[in-house]
Amino acid sequence: MWPWGHLAFGYLLYSLSSRASFGEAPVGGPTLVLAVATQLPDLVDKPLSWSLRTFETGFGAGHSVFVAVPAVAAVAVLAHHVDRRQYGLAFAVGYGSHLLADVALAAVLSKSVVFGRVLWPVVDLAGYETRRGFVERFTSYFLAFGSDVLSGEASFYVGLYVVLFGAVAALWSYDGWPVLREAKQWVVDHAEPHRRR
Repeated sequence: MWPWGHLAFGYLLYSLSSRASFGEAPVGGPTLVLAVATQLPDLVDKPLSWSLRTFETGFGAGHSVFVAVPAVAAVAVLAHHVDRRQYGLAFAVGYGSHLLADVALAAVLSKSVVFGRVLWPVVDLAGYETRRGFVERFTSYFLAFGSDVLSGEASFYVGLYVVLFGAVAALWSYDGWPVLREAKQWVVDHAEPHRRR
């Protein structure tokens, strides 16, 4: 799944989780934590694999449940200790949604490896056929995806993204535009002293 797909899926789950856990819509700070957490597995594993060749594939320690569970538990304990439980929930949902999406998408697309993607180091996936750097690999994947979209071969992805982004846009609006709302308020608050001069 592409970064924007992970972000949208994570926000959908987080908004529902926030309402269920705290009885309120998401707010800016935790939503920013969510945004980072939805990208965290790829921010760790893709550079380590594609640039440094630490892992044979882009599914290494960052995607591992053996790393994710202790990391989520540590953040949750810290967030509870400093009375910022929304941040702990945001991190847990963001990180967990990334792993869930990767496994679910692999299953839907009938990939040969489904759960192995999140079981490093117990499962060590076969390496890439060709060695490429980060920029070259990302560019080749992005161009292939764009080509598939334009040719109609990625109709599943297009349909998935249309439904997902439509639902998330409606939900984000219903939630009051968290992050954007706080950014706007910050600008207004910091513009006021200048207007008074």
